[in-house]
Amino acid sequence: ALLGSVILFFLLLSFTAQANLVEEERTAPAAWDGQFWLVMPLDEGDSGAYYQAHQSSARYLYDALGWGWPTKKISAEVNLDMVRHHISQHQLRDSFTYVVRARGERAIAGAIYVNQVNSERRHVPNFEPREFAAEVTFWFTEQTEASEHAYLLISEVLTWIEQEWQFPAVL
Repeated sequence: ALLGSVILFFLLLSFTAQANLVEEERTAPAAWDGQFWLVMPLDEGDSGAYYQAHQSSARYLYDALGWGWPTKKISAEVNLDMVRHHISQHQLRDSFTYVVRARGERAIAGAIYVNQVNSERRHVPNFEPREFAAEVTFWFTEQTEASEHAYLLISEVLTWIEQEWQFPAVL
């Protein structure tokens, strides 16, 4: 599976531009329009579709991600609180959550999280968090990974990160 092969490895991207995730003069990218996929900031109106997306693939995501998330125990209300938390983080410039949709679709195909690097990776040999400007994690539904254009999904997400964020190095 696309996600399984990506999750097993740290993804290191080197770009030439300089940027800092939390610089005051920098704004987080707005929507991005790829060839088959759209990336846009999560908003409160996405709560139901976000919930449907992760719950439709809950067992798959739980097994593939190793995050202990999502579970079937998450209610729509808890999900709404989680969405509001992500929006608050975005507004505070602490963390950024984006949803991915197939062009022309309302359903959410997955989510992308742009965060400061988690420096608590004691189990990773020779890991130096200061070498990275940001950490990008993501998930996609099982249906999305089986879709006709899944092979372009990672490519388009990486293009979005490179073109819109312009980080010198991303984990």
